[in-house]
Amino acid sequence: MTNRSFYIRKIIHVIWGSGVLFLLYALPRHAIWLLAIWAVGMTIADVLRFSWHPWQRLFCRLFDVLLKPRERRQFPTGATLLVYTAFLLAALFDQPVAMGAMAILTFGDALAAVVGKTVPVWRFPNGKSLMGSVAFFLVALGIYSHYFNLLMGRAVLAALVVTIIEAVTPTVAENPAIGLSSAVLGGVFR
Repeated sequence: MTNRSFYIRKIIHVIWGSGVLFLLYALPRHAIWLLAIWAVGMTIADVLRFSWHPWQRLFCRLFDVLLKPRERRQFPTGATLLVYTAFLLAALFDQPVAMGAMAILTFGDALAAVVGKTVPVWRFPNGKSLMGSVAFFLVALGIYSHYFNLLMGRAVLAALVVTIIEAVTPTVAENPAIGLSSAVLGGVFR
């Protein structure tokens, strides 16, 4: 993946995550159904790219440069997992917790990836970097302390735990791990 593709992928991550945040905020009663429809659509698009050749050619022409090597040959893509995670957050948690977790997933994950790529100080065995984890921690700390209105000790603990989860989770499971653990921690410490 080229640098340009990497940054486009992160911009898409933030746009999609922001779209989910908008749905959760503006249409809280309908968000779960809209996210379910979005998830079904993503699943169909993802499955058809392996089985229907006209769609496969179009999909590859439009998105191949944005896919990670694993995503080119396996289901699902990270974008599909992001929508699944958003659906689970809306289905399992109340609106404030789901929105806070989605904000951490949207902005923390994207900033961690960008900072980790541009300032790769001390890489972990899974390829993630210490500076990316620091960036993620600061985003999580800001969201937990402001959005969840947690006292500083609780916010630091919640942000530290979710940062460790982000740092050790394989990339393929990162979106669900970050989103669900952020929500659980936000709900527990709230």
